[in-house]
Amino acid sequence: ETTQQKVAIPPFWIDMPKLFELYVYKKLQEQFGREAVTYHLTADYTELDFLLKTSEYKMVIDAKYKPIYEEGKVIDDIRQVSAYARLEKVYKKLGLENSNQLIDCLIIYPSLEENKDLNFNKLETIEGYAKIYKQSLSIPLIIKHYLLCLSSITVLRKNTIISFHYLQPTKHFLRMSFKGILSLM
Repeated sequence: ETTQQKVAIPPFWIDMPKLFELYVYKKLQEQFGREAVTYHLTADYTELDFLLKTSEYKMVIDAKYKPIYEEGKVIDDIRQVSAYARLEKVYKKLGLENSNQLIDCLIIYPSLEENKDLNFNKLETIEGYAKIYKQSLSIPLIIKHYLLCLSSITVLRKNTIISFHYLQPTKHFLRMSFKGILSLM
């Protein structure tokens, strides 16, 4: 004899673009130090992801959880990061108040290839644009099988978050531990 029992399980959702942004933040801090990276500067009703200010680099950086950058570009993203780089507050924060210099812009996007870390000596210029670059960053991956759904499914089991997330045009599984996510914040 079997009985049917209903169990209420609250939904659990991870904002993957935000998680990727925090991952990029951690990677930038590891490479340049906390003092060199400004996170979420607000100016003129906008909030940009990162400003990088070192002796070598003065740059606006935006994290985009869009694998389309592997093969192309998104014009609206380029306009967005370019607009950030024209704000007076950005020029002031980067120490360029009295300059007419164009500020470098970088879009960092996820890569499913392993061992692709940030390398500022090999930035790829976005064709047709001056001083606007893109670079991929590897994300933690497991299980390289196809996922036959178009939405995200997240499971919480024993302090591990497993997020099955559809990434066009490739479909892979992404996994991070709960502790790993918290360490990015």
